[in-house]
Amino acid sequence: MQEEKLEFNCQPIRGLFEHGSFPYLTVQIAFCILFYGTFNAFLSRFDQIKYVSSVLAGFVLGPGLLGGTSMFQELLSNSGGMALMEHIKGIGLVFFAFFVGVKTDMDMVTKASRSTIVIGFCAFVVPLLSNETVLIVLRKTFKLDQKMSDSLAIVLLIVSFSSFYDIACAIANLNLLNSEIGRLGLPISIITGLSSWSYGFANSLYTEATSLKPKKLLLAWMGKALTMIVILFVLRPVMWWMNRNTPEGKTLKEGYVSWILVSVLVTSFCAQAIGIDSMLGPLLIGLTVPVGSPIAAAVQKKLECFLSFFLLPTVYIIGGYRIIAFNIIWKNFVAMEIMILLAYSARLIGLQTYVVMVFTNLLFTMVVTPTVKYLYEPSRKYAGYKRQTILNSSGNSELRILACVYNQENVPSILNFLEATNPVTTNSFVCIYVLHLVELVGRATSLLIKHKEQKNTQACNRNSSDKIIYAFHQFGQYNQGFTIGQCYTAISPVSCMDNDISQIALDKRTTLVIIPFGELVEHPYHAVTRSVIRKAPCSMGILFDHKNNSSAVIDVSICCHNVAMVFIGGPDDREALAYSIRMADKSNINLSVFQFTHIKMNRKTKKDDELISHLWGKIMNTDNIMYKEEEVTDCGDTASRIKCLEDSYDFIIVGRRHDSNSPILIGLDEWCVFKELGLIGDLFASSNSQGNFSVLVMQH
Repeated sequence: MQEEKLEFNCQPIRGLFEHGSFPYLTVQIAFCILFYGTFNAFLSRFDQIKYVSSVLAGFVLGPGLLGGTSMFQELLSNSGGMALMEHIKGIGLVFFAFFVGVKTDMDMVTKASRSTIVIGFCAFVVPLLSNETVLIVLRKTFKLDQKMSDSLAIVLLIVSFSSFYDIACAIANLNLLNSEIGRLGLPISIITGLSSWSYGFANSLYTEATSLKPKKLLLAWMGKALTMIVILFVLRPVMWWMNRNTPEGKTLKEGYVSWILVSVLVTSFCAQAIGIDSMLGPLLIGLTVPVGSPIAAAVQKKLECFLSFFLLPTVYIIGGYRIIAFNIIWKNFVAMEIMILLAYSARLIGLQTYVVMVFTNLLFTMVVTPTVKYLYEPSRKYAGYKRQTILNSSGNSELRILACVYNQENVPSILNFLEATNPVTTNSFVCIYVLHLVELVGRATSLLIKHKEQKNTQACNRNSSDKIIYAFHQFGQYNQGFTIGQCYTAISPVSCMDNDISQIALDKRTTLVIIPFGELVEHPYHAVTRSVIRKAPCSMGILFDHKNNSSAVIDVSICCHNVAMVFIGGPDDREALAYSIRMADKSNINLSVFQFTHIKMNRKTKKDDELISHLWGKIMNTDNIMYKEEEVTDCGDTASRIKCLEDSYDFIIVGRRHDSNSPILIGLDEWCVFKELGLIGDLFASSNSQGNFSVLVMQH
């Protein structure tokens, strides 16, 4: 019996100078990342999205420029490396389709108004009918070559399609997701996209029905039906089971993530095997993922960086490789432009058509994105609005406060602050509006949810928003003079959270916005504070707790009700003093006002003097207010006197902005860590005191 021998086909590893495919691939990828990163770093300053940088990088590296020179031609256009790049592009498109499905919120379709549905549907139908009319005119007017004429029929469909994800990315890049234009445009784009997908799928079914034999047609349709059944009735329940078995705030298990990614690749393979586009299977799997769930968050965390900075730019860069701008037949260019100006996108077309469409798409994107940002700025609506302040509000009027919360840890300090806020009279209530700010993860659309009080919900079944809102409702029930006006949850990117805060403050005509502040130097929410400082349509207070980290974890409370106020002068200090006086109307609050002066300070304003005189009138009629004027010599003396307050008071109120040229403050700005808190607020935030106290930094 003859033994069978196992033969190996061994090939030597070929380096770059031996024309090896892998070394060429690594060099091409390195050039792609280098040029993409360079373009993106420069163009992002001009509000250009990453798509523009990717296409321009591909165009520069392609045969039209560097790839066509003798020095780079072999390096950038090697067939072996480009073949591997094409495979990377295919994987990128598969995971991109899955990622789009994950971020698409189908609830926006079911909850959309009738007018939104009509506009979204017309946004697809009207361009389709218009393009059909233009196509007939073009073929009769221009003498085009046959290839271009055939391409126009495909362009007719493509330019009528709409990409929800592209629109969402552009709006997110402009920080308009939670603006009026964002909340109106995204549902419309989803409906337009669904109309496009449905039309495309129906068109493919019609093509198969007219071109395939009955037996093959039956097999093709059975394959499509089987794919849909497996995704909807097998994979979707598994996704929801994973979601239920992942507690809130916990990350998805690594095994679950691996299973999801493998299922994406398997469905892509099966879809292409039965004659469906390889992107359709992953797209449908993505749509089955619960929006905003731990699964969506895990997918975004694991996949987004690699997809956004490597796979997806590769797709666009390879597209740019094919652009040879100088070989365009300009007669065809004019004909194509007439069609493309009605709408734009690109794929499945000839090279001439492809080049024209990419250039048009690129031009539209480069012009439209910064134009929208220039023409539409949400904060402009606050320009003509009369700011609501503590100083301007009547003592007998309702005080409206917007309390912003990032997490459950912020609730105790805000409730302690509210408890010290005095309703003044039995007829003047303190109305509290609550806004829970949640970072947008695992979805492409922002949400603003209005909550109703849920009295019968068990504590174990509440999510973090419900627990926060329940705490405020309990506070309103057990504290006389306080009412809870409305509770919201805003889900948006950190860069857009200030839009929700300012919009609610404007709509509800609040007098004061309270924002918690983290004492970590690199805290991500500091950007929100800085944005609200610039845009807030009313007074704002930045609230933070200084805790002794060496002691046991406790809730910083104003249990002793010892409140200090540091007055130097200016509108912010007047606002802080006005609020302090209001707090002191509560008999169990002991208020100490410290006015820091300097022998050379002769810049007291009339408004400062009037408010101090009002304070003296309060002191004459009550015994719980103490006023002390302290003369300080320089910034070092100011810092030492500030430090003396830290261990003696439970709650300290200061203004945010002061004259940095004041003799008692000169030099402090060099050591300021938290610019958004001002010079005095920063002294408390960066203190190494062993005491536990809360600080409120006020801005007029």
